[in-house]
Amino acid sequence: MDISKDMSKRLKSCREKANLSQRRYAQKLGVAKSTLQKLEEGEPVSSQTFQHVADHLGLELILQSRLQQEDHVTVDGLIVRFLNDLSVCELSASKREGVETAMTAIRFLLEAKD
Repeated sequence: MDISKDMSKRLKSCREKANLSQRRYAQKLGVAKSTLQKLEEGEPVSSQTFQHVADHLGLELILQSRLQQEDHVTVDGLIVRFLNDLSVCELSASKREGVETAMTAIRFLLEAKD
């Protein structure tokens, strides 16, 4: 999931749960109402503002380098990474098990010789 989309959903949800207008919630966050509107719509804001709001929501932002062509990438590594990234989704145990089964089948297909 795109982090700005995740942030916008969480931010709007928190504001609505608190039953606050955008103006009041922006004041609580210490940002302008227009900044809150941008955040809720997933529009870009400064990295400092993004970090400030993430801190308020209890989110930890971690920067990772993108895979470079010279990096050795394995099927297992990609699958593990996918499953770890999937952990942020709200899946039932049976759906997660289904995804893991599908990933096992994909691993088998990718590693099979033609």
